[in-house]
Amino acid sequence: MTSIDNLLKLSTELSKLGSELTEVGSKLAQAAASLQEEAANIAEEMSRQWGVDVSVNVGVRPGGKSEVVVKK
Repeated sequence: MTSIDNLLKLSTELSKLGSELTEVGSKLAQAAASLQEEAANIAEEMSRQWGVDVSVNVGVRPGGKSEVVVKK
């Protein structure tokens, strides 16, 4: 195999890996959204049990940092 053949093979493999990573990233984003929704539901239910009025905001900030804000 020549260097050009090796580079073409590597570029094909990298393209495939990039596609797979994109797919995995999409699935992780969906899972994160589900977990955020569940966290908000749990916080809301707990506030009912405690008799406290709260506002729950759940989201992911830039850089992937999660944020759960509960205001009384």
